[in-house]
Parts: sequence; C-alpha cells; structure tokens
Amino acid sequence: MRNKKYAGSMIIGLAALMVSACAVNTGMSANAETGTQTIINNTTPTNPGPGASLTEDGETIAESAEGTEDDSRFTDTQPVRKWGTVQSVDTESGDIVILSNETYTDEDGNVQDVQQEIVFHTAQGVPVIDAVSGLPVQLSDIKVGETVYAWAAQAMTMSLPPQTSLQAMVVNIPADYAAPQYVAIQKVEKNEDGSSLVITDQDGNRWQVSEENTELSPYLTRQMISLMDIEEGRFCMIWPNAAAPAIDPPLYIADKLVLFNF
Repeated sequence: MRNKKYAGSMIIGLAALMVSACAVNTGMSANAETGTQTIINNTTPTNPGPGASLTEDGETIAESAEGTEDDSRFTDTQPVRKWGTVQSVDTESGDIVILSNETYTDEDGNVQDVQQEIVFHTAQGVPVIDAVSGLPVQLSDIKVGETVYAWAAQAMTMSLPPQTSLQAMVVNIPADYAAPQYVAIQKVEKNEDGSSLVITDQDGNRWQVSEENTELSPYLTRQMISLMDIEEGRFCMIWPNAAAPAIDPPLYIADKLVLFNF
C-alpha cells in the first residue's frame, strides 16, 4: 500500500513538471492558482511618433519632434508606448485602466484602428509626469477621461482586459502639444568636445542633447547633472523641440531632459 502511494505521488510530480516545461517552451508563464497565462513580448508598439501632438479629441496630428512595491518595472529596457483615455484610477491598488488606441495591418494590407482597455499596474515610485511642468503627479490627481501616454513592459497577460506593469506615464497633455517621451537609452554617441551627444531610444529614434539647447535636471533630487551622467541603460524623459527634423534619418532636438535615478 505504501509503495502504491509513493508511485502515485511520483506520477503527480512528473505531470506537474511536464506542464511547467510546456509553459516555458511556449514562451508563457502559468499561474497555478488563477490559471492566468502571460505571453512574453506579445505587444507591438503603437507609435504616433516622437512628441506626437494630440488634438482635443485625442487624435494624433503631425509629428514634432502610489501603488505597490515592485522593482520589476525597471527591468524592461524595451518599454512599449500606448496612448488613450483614462477609464478609471484605483488609488488603493494602483491600477489604472486606459482605453488604448491600437493600429494593426490586416491580411489584406489594410491599416485598422481599434480600441481596447488595458489595466496598468502601478508600483510605488513609477513616474507619473505632468506634460508641461515635468513635476510628478499623484494617482489621485489623474483625471478620468483625459488623454495620456503610458509606457509599459512588453509582457502582457492574456486576460480580458489585458494587464501589464506601468513604467511611466505622462498626463495633463494640452491639445496640440508635443508631449514628452519616456526613453530607455539604448546608445549614446558623444561629440569630441563633450558639448553634445546623440541618444538612440528603444524605438530607434535619435535625440540630440546639448549643453547649449537642452535643459538638464534630475528627477526628485537637487543633485546637479551633466551630459556625463547620460549613459546607456539609464532612463529619462525628453521634451522634444516643436520643429520637425530636417535631416534623414531624423535627429530630434531635446529641449529638456529629466534623468531618472533608476
């Protein structure tokens, strides 16, 4: 009888290992309690363009240039940008629901516009920034119905609505305003005299930052920063110059840069 029990336990254990292995091999992680599966890197960035302006209805026009503890938000160096209108804000859980505007190309090559709700889980310390002042905004001050930009981890659940971890958000965006962009610095090219540099971001956009034309400031500290502090692997918020770049490939001019300390 005892041997039969041991054999049964071994069969159950092997079955559990096989299920776990299948989840890993398909690029998904499974939650045994809830049955939720997560697809890794399943989202495609929807980019109106660096500093894209919004009309009062939230449409994209010509390009110009408190929650829970979870540091995993800082580990995704390829954040995906979403934009849409705020549907709800839960200040206790830190969850923000946004009706996101998505664009995709169907099998016939036609561009389709769709909307879907996305739940953004907001961890403590995630920057929510006022588009004009650059100052942090409390979750309680985010307005339902306003248009926002949100950058999130590429991992998103298969649930309806899908859920993901917020990395940064820009709120209080005036109509026809070139909103600041959250940048994961992929590459830094400095000129010979050190007076300027070019940043390449996660979407391949190039930004010129200079001592002469760019206002540099740290996030939530009084520490002085310089171009020397801008390095590959760091994160920042960039306010683009309203003038469209004249060269190809485009080189956007940074009027202001806030460097995060993570």
